[in-house]
Amino acid sequence: MVKISTITFSILTIFFLTAIVFSDSAFAEDLVNQPNGGPFYLDDVSAQVFTPQQSGQVTDIQLFFSNCVNVGGCSPTWKTTVEIYGPYNSETDAEDQITGFNNGPLLERDDIRWNGNVYTGNWYGTSTAMLKTGKWYFITAGGHLGSDTTNGSQFFWDASRNDEIPGRIYTYSFGAACPHPGWNTGAECPEHFFRFGAPDSPLADMSFRIIGILQPNPIIVSLQQYKSDATTTISEGGTTTEDSVIFGAILESSSTNQLTLEVEVATSTANFTGVATATSIPVSSEAFATTTVTNIAEGSYYWRGRAVDMTTSVVSNWQEFGVAGDVDFVVSFPLATKAANLAKKLVNSVYLYGGKGWDYDSNTFVNSDVIKTGYNYWDLASNTAKFGVGVDCSGLIMWAFDRSFDPNKSRLSNFVKAEGADEQFRQNTTSTTETQLKPGDVMFFDFDSNGFIDHVAMYVGGNGGYDVVSAVDPETGIVGRLKDDLKQPSTGFVAFKHVVSAIAPPILASAGSPIDLIVTDPDRFTITPTTTILSDLEYLRQIPGVLYYSEMEKGTDGNPIDQVYSYATKTGDYTIQVLPAAGASPTSTYTLDFSAGGQSIILASSTSINQIPSQGYGVTTSATGTVSSFIPVAIDIKPGSYPNSINLGSNGVVPVAIFGSATFDVGQIDPTTIKLANASIQLKGNGQPQASYSDANGDGFIDIIGQISTEAFQLTSSDVKANLDGQLTSGTIIKGSDSVRVVP
Repeated sequence: MVKISTITFSILTIFFLTAIVFSDSAFAEDLVNQPNGGPFYLDDVSAQVFTPQQSGQVTDIQLFFSNCVNVGGCSPTWKTTVEIYGPYNSETDAEDQITGFNNGPLLERDDIRWNGNVYTGNWYGTSTAMLKTGKWYFITAGGHLGSDTTNGSQFFWDASRNDEIPGRIYTYSFGAACPHPGWNTGAECPEHFFRFGAPDSPLADMSFRIIGILQPNPIIVSLQQYKSDATTTISEGGTTTEDSVIFGAILESSSTNQLTLEVEVATSTANFTGVATATSIPVSSEAFATTTVTNIAEGSYYWRGRAVDMTTSVVSNWQEFGVAGDVDFVVSFPLATKAANLAKKLVNSVYLYGGKGWDYDSNTFVNSDVIKTGYNYWDLASNTAKFGVGVDCSGLIMWAFDRSFDPNKSRLSNFVKAEGADEQFRQNTTSTTETQLKPGDVMFFDFDSNGFIDHVAMYVGGNGGYDVVSAVDPETGIVGRLKDDLKQPSTGFVAFKHVVSAIAPPILASAGSPIDLIVTDPDRFTITPTTTILSDLEYLRQIPGVLYYSEMEKGTDGNPIDQVYSYATKTGDYTIQVLPAAGASPTSTYTLDFSAGGQSIILASSTSINQIPSQGYGVTTSATGTVSSFIPVAIDIKPGSYPNSINLGSNGVVPVAIFGSATFDVGQIDPTTIKLANASIQLKGNGQPQASYSDANGDGFIDIIGQISTEAFQLTSSDVKANLDGQLTSGTIIKGSDSVRVVP
């Protein structure tokens, strides 16, 4: 076979039934030094090698008998029919044609005659003008001796012999059966069959010659790669943060034909296939052609280019950019771009009230396909795990960023930590302007102008009809919108903002097992499992800007992890009460941790639910950043009376009761350490504190009642609460408080 650049000939010489296939090295005559545009001659008798990049247009195909002397000269009455079959898309297809014997596409048939020259090296010739571009062909020849009638003697290839010389035509003896299936198979050959020389002697050496004109080959040089601005070059192995790359090269040709640049881009782990990824517009010779490949995924790539003659379809060799086989460029998107690309995948998807894209069972931010088909999530409204499709507005932002950052990291360890739109506005974003907008930035809305953010949407850049993705509501779903429409005052638009990683909340109470939490901060803000913000777009459990409650993630015991957190560290006392979840077994165990300012305290570990402290747990954060725990206790100033009036001018005492319970034994208290409003228990004459033990509230548990000297109180007329503190004999701190009314 012969390859002529993109023009490939498979010269399959068939004399009726049998074919001869010639290899590349068996072809070419006077071609090695031919310039572009020169003539070429291909035959199967020369040992010269054809230059692979050459290509050409066939102008003549000739059949050659190198020796006719055995028959006393080749007669001008000889007639030979040359048939050209094709084109085929592969060599295999062409060879299948041989097996099927002439049942493929006949491209051309020509009858040619002996030219009257009896010397060696004479040719039959047929004029044909075919540009065989990138296809395979084969050629057959059948001949007659005598007149131009079909009853002339037939030349055929004798397939029965084992000593035949390829490329020769042999006669067959009189009276033998014809081997060709098309000629009286099983019967004797026609009596007028000519016999030349001895039986089975060679008649003549036969070969084909293909004649044509070489086409000018285009050339590709100076390959370059650029970012989307078409000016910033990407060095070999360099990184771009965009999903489009511009490829360019100088194309040259000795002809005036227009040229195009074809590029093939492949990942660094894949092989080139020969199929162009992109093609430039036509340019003139010596022009710099460019073409752009868009929507490139993150990864490492290499590429190559070639020049294509638009008139002749002749191509140059592929030229690889830089060092062959090396990585040419790396695509690595900014996190915001990745998030925007993910958000676009959810356009026209379903809105899920309370959906954040976090699968409760697999503990991962799922991919976009799973968002569309459904995943398990913790439904705060019903306080149960459910299966749902989609995300809500703040869930779109959280999912897109956290899935892009690390899908396996939990929310508080990920990029966007804030669950709700208002929380994201306060904690996960910084201000930006419309002129500075980039894909991944967000737009916030306050529909009722009450200072609370109701909705958030993501700017994704121009995308054919929309530039914002918004999870609107259950009826509308997740849709594409236009920024210019959404930014109007009538929409409740508040601000453009840039998403940043929120700091991990400095205050976090985290509990695992079937329990719920009630947390009170030093300013007496209290959040419970039922603390909610009414909204049609989100289910929110928060005191905006103060305390937040989440049960989004699943613990190792299969129960939700209860998390109460704050972005502000306050100095003072936090109390955490533990409530058994509905249906929890008394023997189930729970854990409770509290962290503040980077310090953590384990408050409970594998503690049975039936051992939950009646007054919960206490943690103190100091101005210096230290964290310590205490035991909250229930107290009653002036037991049995209300209001608890205190006359600071009196010289008497005020009783205060510290209540015992099933989980707290007041006998562990050191009475000498008890102080109420900084006043200690009054001492007896023997130096012992005036304290007694009885069931002051009638609950069946012993309480301690201490007598506090009124004149020792450090209270003012404006105080409405008095704090008590003390220690157990072990040194553990106890704290409690009760209301007071200070009177003159």
